[in-house]
Amino acid sequence: MKTSELSGAELDMWVAKAEEKLAWISSNGKVYTEEGWYSPSTDWSQGGPLIQREFVTIYPETYTSGDLWFASPFSGTESFEGETPLIAAMRCLVASKFGNEVPDEETKA
Repeated sequence: MKTSELSGAELDMWVAKAEEKLAWISSNGKVYTEEGWYSPSTDWSQGGPLIQREFVTIYPETYTSGDLWFASPFSGTESFEGETPLIAAMRCLVASKFGNEVPDEETKA
């Protein structure tokens, strides 16, 4: 699967893998780690520190109504888009660790 298409629990699972966390998708479709619920693609208290630590730059698409965001890694030129700043940034983080494609089967419960 293309990193740029990851979303929801799949995206959160890949962020957990990038962070070397033991994680799983529960029967309710949410990602959990040993610390509890994990959703850095929707929760600023989880995703924000990752953005800061990795020096990810986030910026809005200025030619639309603001429904599209881009994120770029500090040490790269490629940008990743998302419907929210966190989604764009987490796609950027996953791509910086695993590349532009990840195996589909890695996120199955």
